[in-house]
Amino acid sequence: MTISNKLHLAGETYLVGLESRIAGDGFCDEACYKFYLLRLFNCLNLFQVKLHAYLLLPREVSLLVTPGSPFCLRNLMRTINRSYSEYFNTRFGRAVKVWSDTPRSSLVQEATLALQCQKYIERRPLAESELDHPGIYRWSSYCSNAFGGGFQYLKPLAAYKAFIIETTNPYKAYREYIATPFKQEFLLYLQRRIESGAPITKTGRRSRRKTNEYRRDARLVQFSSTTPLHGQG
Repeated sequence: MTISNKLHLAGETYLVGLESRIAGDGFCDEACYKFYLLRLFNCLNLFQVKLHAYLLLPREVSLLVTPGSPFCLRNLMRTINRSYSEYFNTRFGRAVKVWSDTPRSSLVQEATLALQCQKYIERRPLAESELDHPGIYRWSSYCSNAFGGGFQYLKPLAAYKAFIIETTNPYKAYREYIATPFKQEFLLYLQRRIESGAPITKTGRRSRRKTNEYRRDARLVQFSSTTPLHGQG
């Protein structure tokens, strides 16, 4: 389902992934990264979306977000991607849509899983480059979350705030948490769910029941957004 048609549950957290649809990198230099990030940051309040973590790679964007309404995430991504494509085409003399029209978005159903998704995003530069520390990579939320600064645009997850409050020397503990690799089985599970846009949930009967509840709620949101009021249509 494309993001142009997909609705999202208000107050629930999603991991969103975008891939470049052009030959070559979607971000060509520092100015490209800065433009995209500033446009993203400046649109968050307007579209009522909370940003918890982010990562910009040359050909991919990953965001951990919580929308405030069923339509706001869709509209945010449309606006940013259109604006960035206009910038890119003007600057480089192209006529392309830089980012995919079908971003993936996976519903994250548990608070602890949301924190693990944040860890997944902030560890990715280690897997995608030859860097040996995530703080070296400039275009991610790692330094803000790992050193406690730059929260003007980031809204900390509830699980992140609990981690910080309950831990002695919290930012050092968070850096150690990010530095600890995932178990391979869980990493593969996350990657499969993210690549398919499927919900990220714990296994078990209770989680399956919760998944069905989310699907029911999403159908109700979809129905209410397309059904005309009495006397209309």
